[in-house]
Amino acid sequence: MSKMSKKEKDGGLKYVTGLLIVTALRLVPRIPNMEPIMATAMPFSKGYGWIRGAGFAMLAIVLYDIVTRTAGTWTLITAMTYALVTAAAYLYLRNKPNTIKSYVKYAIFGTIFYDVVTGIGMGYFLFKMPLIVVITGQIPFTLMHLASSMLTAAASPSIYKWVVANPELTFENVIQRFVSLTK
Repeated sequence: MSKMSKKEKDGGLKYVTGLLIVTALRLVPRIPNMEPIMATAMPFSKGYGWIRGAGFAMLAIVLYDIVTRTAGTWTLITAMTYALVTAAAYLYLRNKPNTIKSYVKYAIFGTIFYDVVTGIGMGYFLFKMPLIVVITGQIPFTLMHLASSMLTAAASPSIYKWVVANPELTFENVIQRFVSLTK
């Protein structure tokens, strides 16, 4: 069994921190469709690559559904769809500057793709709703989801800077700060 590198350990801390924050934010009352997953998954994907970014998005969906006892077939579909969106975010963002504009542009594409697959696709194929009903209901939902994604994507550059690319956010520093607080 190989040892984990310092970068992998520190990335693990950041990964778990991101998952806990995203899950906690999803548990508090908020405006409908005000989701923190896209805003957090994009910088994680940019910083850690498409595989770890996709894993982050999948875990964020699955963890929340387990905590809220709402896991079902849709959990698998939404988790896989978010994984695809986040993997594609890596391809789009990897050479882009860490700016609000870069993240907002991708959030628009990612949100529309996600809503088509999960909203229209699941409504029609999984829940057997008439297509006209699915599309009619999906339009206002997607418009709200787009507004939310664009708004929350404004936090993505800060998440990248203060969490993903932050060399000070390490296991050693967290432990040292904890120990100093207990003295």
